[in-house]
Amino acid sequence: METEVREIKKENNISSRFLLLGMVFTTLSVLFIFHQSSREIKVRDHYSNIKKLTPEKLAFFGGSPAEVKIGMYIRNFPEFNPVQGTFIADATVWFIFDPRLISVERVGQFSFERSEILRRSEPSIRIIDKQVFVRYDIRLRSTMEFDYHDFPFDGHRLNFTLANYFVSPAELNFDSARASLVLNDEIDLPGWNNTDRRVSSGYIEERLYTQSGEQVAFYPRVAFSFDFERMGLRHIISIFMPLLLIFFVALFTFAFDARGEMGSQTIALSVTAITAMIAYRFVIENMSPQVGYLMASDYIFMTFLVCCCVIFCANVFAKKISLFIRSVLSVVLQAVVIVTFFFVV
Repeated sequence: METEVREIKKENNISSRFLLLGMVFTTLSVLFIFHQSSREIKVRDHYSNIKKLTPEKLAFFGGSPAEVKIGMYIRNFPEFNPVQGTFIADATVWFIFDPRLISVERVGQFSFERSEILRRSEPSIRIIDKQVFVRYDIRLRSTMEFDYHDFPFDGHRLNFTLANYFVSPAELNFDSARASLVLNDEIDLPGWNNTDRRVSSGYIEERLYTQSGEQVAFYPRVAFSFDFERMGLRHIISIFMPLLLIFFVALFTFAFDARGEMGSQTIALSVTAITAMIAYRFVIENMSPQVGYLMASDYIFMTFLVCCCVIFCANVFAKKISLFIRSVLSVVLQAVVIVTFFFVV
């Protein structure tokens, strides 16, 4: 008699070994996807909008601009927060030009877009082969807009855009090269690594509308850009592994007999998993940037939440669902998690 009861109970349960093997396979698959994502991080952020100064445009401006070579050296980042898009940089900006064509005072009237110069030294001036070398040591606080669609599998592009609104492209033309942009090798940014840099120079136009009609103003501009990517898996694992663990706890309720004495316990455990998932959402929010669109972390969280809700419904209606369907459901849910990570990441 006892043997028959055990056989009936076994028919209502999924083998715990079967579930554990599925969980191990899912965990290894997700870790492999994490590893691949850390090697192939994409930077979706755009470069600053700068138009090249062509001979046609130069003729249109009607001037012979002074050629001003410019460069930038980043000494340190006292604040580096890509999640909030806020940065403080200690930097040196230098210029080389012919003093007969333009004065030091006019060259020094530069500013950085979307940035505030917190501290600025007096110009350090030297003469090099009849050219003036002018250096400014500055501390810059910048606020940048990033594309966070791939968070937390994202890389970002920092654009430090310098412009001079007191001269026109007919008077001054910035000239720079990639070698003129240097990042201090001793800078240590936990979790981030600089992968590329770029310099682009030219001009920008601003359209002004007045009563007499449209007016266009032109200003010389140069952008210093750095590409950064996340290093390691610590940040990613700290966000998603708790979600995966909660999902496994809910999934393991299939190993109990939901039709018998354990029916109420499996439902209670499913509800607890959903509650824990929702509570952990607040933790993810504190670690995520504040944006108005869905990010990769949002899609993955919603996938886990829906899977836990499906498990809850399966336990509630366990008497109407066969063992085969529950087994298939456990495999499908784990496959959905793996596929979601694969396509989202």
